[in-house]
Amino acid sequence: MREEMDTAQSGFTGVIRLAVLDDVPAVKKIASQHNKELGFVIRSALIDSISRSSLIVATQLDEIVGFANYRRRKDGVNVIYELGVHRNHLRKRIGSALLSAIPYPTRLKTTTDNQRALAFYLSNGFTIVGHERGRKRELHVLERH
Repeated sequence: MREEMDTAQSGFTGVIRLAVLDDVPAVKKIASQHNKELGFVIRSALIDSISRSSLIVATQLDEIVGFANYRRRKDGVNVIYELGVHRNHLRKRIGSALLSAIPYPTRLKTTTDNQRALAFYLSNGFTIVGHERGRKRELHVLERH
């Protein structure tokens, strides 16, 4: 089943839908374009997210142009683990559309040295609620309610 989500409010003109197994290679390709920011995205984790209906993809003309991997915690907060947009499709509101498709409340972490990501999340309604020490770098903790 490919459940499509409304993208009208985000300004994105494509389709946001739940990912299926056939989408994994395209998602991995996009993730590899953002290795520095995302780290290595594990195939089996993507497959697990598909089984939980928590991996979504953005498509335009049947091409996958972005993805978001998140998980709903027991307390109801949706934690975003990865969000990526194909480099040829940046600045087209795809990331905003993906964020809009994830239910509130939402939480994520980004490195304090990634000012582009921080500006993006702040412009999409997130606020900084704390800081943590990551494995290699300091992290901002952001939430959206």
